Amino acid sequence: MNFFIDFEATQFSNGIISVGCVAEDGTAFYSIVKTNHKVTPFITNLTGITPEEVKEAPSQEEIFEQMFDWIFNKDVVPHFWCYGNSDKDFVRNNFRDCKSFKARAMLGYLYTNMQDYSQEVKMHFGLCKNIALKKVADYYRGEDHVQRHNSLEDAQMLRFVWKHIQENECEFNVFPEYMDSQFNKKIETEAPSINDKSYTVSRIKGGKTIEVYPSLGAAVRWAYEQIPAGEERDKTSLKTVARGIRRAAKDPKKKYRNFKWIMTEKN
Repeated sequence: MNFFIDFEATQFSNGIISVGCVAEDGTAFYSIVKTNHKVTPFITNLTGITPEEVKEAPSQEEIFEQMFDWIFNKDVVPHFWCYGNSDKDFVRNNFRDCKSFKARAMLGYLYTNMQDYSQEVKMHFGLCKNIALKKVADYYRGEDHVQRHNSLEDAQMLRFVWKHIQENECEFNVFPEYMDSQFNKKIETEAPSINDKSYTVSRIKGGKTIEVYPSLGAAVRWAYEQIPAGEERDKTSLKTVARGIRRAAKDPKKKYRNFKWIMTEKN
């Protein structure tokens, strides 16, 4: 089952002060989290969470033990989506400070299984740079809305965007200011061969996972952008890039763009 998660954290030390998580079926988990790190006026203005609320909140050990029970009592294999690259930093930082075995198990699972959905959004809309989740949600809602930087509301917004992207084919020319016209022209002609969302794709180097992509298309995009701009890139088709990744994934001895690749079928 897919779960959509968001955290709010302290300004400089990345101490988690709230966690919001929404399951694919709509059930939710939310709590403010106690931390020893300072909650600055900037964070209070951004999130509405005060130092007093954080001081009186349950510890991270209590919260992530409760979250462990909430997740794994569902008798499903959980797959987590976040938006952007900050959330993994928050999880890693709090894992170091956590003393409970069960809470550390939850944080460790999050760190290794949480994927950045912004890359799937880029691929879906044919974008050349990241776009704010709120902007995509506003597009699907058909109106502007206020984002309060509440972790539960942001997790719900991510689920909302995910559902709409699952229901629609690739939508190009929606956000022209974020687009790479050359790449999108290639997508439009070659999308059937690369727009495979049935696999996650891992990029490996030195036995370590460098990055996990939510689809073959997202991995192809990264690899394509590593080709030097100009004639070499112009002559390289996305089919060729996808074929190189697939071949490397099938044969552990082979590499593509100097990386090993693993393709994992989604449940």
